[in-house]
Amino acid sequence: TTTTAPTTTVPGTTVPPSASGFVHPGVLVDRSQLDEIRAHVAAGDQPWAGVVDRMYGFASSTSTTARPTTYRFSSLSYVPAPVGVIKASSDGTQSYLDAHGLTEVGDVEHIDDARAAYTHALLWNATGNQAHADKAIEIMNAWSSTLTEIKFDQPRRVDNGGIFWVDGKLHAGWGGSLFSRAGEIIRYSNAGWSNTDIARFETMLRDVYLPLTIEGWSNGANWLMTLAEGTISIGVFLDDRSTFDAGTAMWRAQAPTTIYHHSDGPLPISPASWMDTATEINNYWRNPTEYITGLQGETLRDLAHMTMGLGAMANAAETAYIQGIDLYDEQADRIIAGFELNAGYVNAYLDETARLGRSPSSTWTPPNWPGAPGTFKIIN
Repeated sequence: TTTTAPTTTVPGTTVPPSASGFVHPGVLVDRSQLDEIRAHVAAGDQPWAGVVDRMYGFASSTSTTARPTTYRFSSLSYVPAPVGVIKASSDGTQSYLDAHGLTEVGDVEHIDDARAAYTHALLWNATGNQAHADKAIEIMNAWSSTLTEIKFDQPRRVDNGGIFWVDGKLHAGWGGSLFSRAGEIIRYSNAGWSNTDIARFETMLRDVYLPLTIEGWSNGANWLMTLAEGTISIGVFLDDRSTFDAGTAMWRAQAPTTIYHHSDGPLPISPASWMDTATEINNYWRNPTEYITGLQGETLRDLAHMTMGLGAMANAAETAYIQGIDLYDEQADRIIAGFELNAGYVNAYLDETARLGRSPSSTWTPPNWPGAPGTFKIIN
C-alpha cells in the first residue's frame, strides 16, 4: 500500500492588534511562543520534540454510554459527541439525582472534546499537519452547532430549593477556557476555519458560556479562578474589552481570597459578603490548625483541587500578561508563596512515596502541614 504524506503548511500568521487592542493569538500562548515551539519541533530539539511525541500516546477520552469508544485526544479518528444541553452535577447531589430519575448529560464528553480540540490545535501548530487543524475545527463546529445551554440555577430541588446542576458553572469555565485556547490558535493561523463557523462559535461562547462565568461564584478557590480564567479567555476570543475587563476585575478581587498571606491578618480574606464570621471562613478553608503564608483555599481539601485553583489563577494571569496587564506582579508575593508552600507538600509526598515504595499511611502528613493527621489527600 502507498501511504500519502500528511499535508503540511506553516500555521503562523502575523495579526495586528485588534481595534480593542488585543493581541491575537493571545489566550495562554501568543504567536512568538507558538513559532518558537514549532521551530524547535522541526529541528528535533529536546524537550520540545519529545513532548509532541508524547502527546500522541497520552490521555484519552472516557468511555460513556453516549460514546463507548475511547479515543486518544490526539487521534485523527476522534469523534466528537456534542449535546444540546449540558447537565452536570456534583457528588454531593448524586443521591438527589438518583431519587428523582435524573441523569447527567454531556458533562464527560464536553470536557473531553474541549481537551481534544486544544490538543489538535497545538499539534497543528507544532507539526503543520492540516489534518490536525481540520479535526480541531470539526470538534469546535460540532459543539457550536449543537450546544444551546449549560444547566445551572434552574430547575431547583423540590425538597429544599437548592441547585442540583451545580457543576454547570465549572463546565462553563473549563469549556470556555479550553475552547477559547483552541479557537485562538486555529483562527489566527491560516487553518481554514470559515467566517461563518467562527461567528457561530463566538455566539456559543457569548450566549452559553459567558453568562455563567462572568457572574463569578464562591464555591471554592478552584471555582473562583476557573471562572475568572474563562471570562478572560472568552473576552480575548470575542475581542470584547468589557468582558476581558470584567474577568481581570474578578481575578483581582478573588485571587487574594484563594491564597493566604500574613498581611491579610489572622484570617484569610473572605470571598463573599455572606461569609463574615471566623467560623464560616475557617470551615471554608477546612479548619487549618494555623494559617501559613502560601496556604491555598483547598490545600486541606486535596492536592488535585489545590492545583486546579493555582493552575487557573496562573493561566488567567498569563493571558492577561500577553494582553499587557501584569496580574502576576500585582500579587507576586502571594503567588510565589502559594506555589512554593504547596510544591513543598507535593514534593514531600513524592519523596515519602519513593522512600517507602508505596503511598504513605493515611495519617502521614508532610512537614509544616497545618492540618490534623488524615487530612492530607491527593484527591477527594
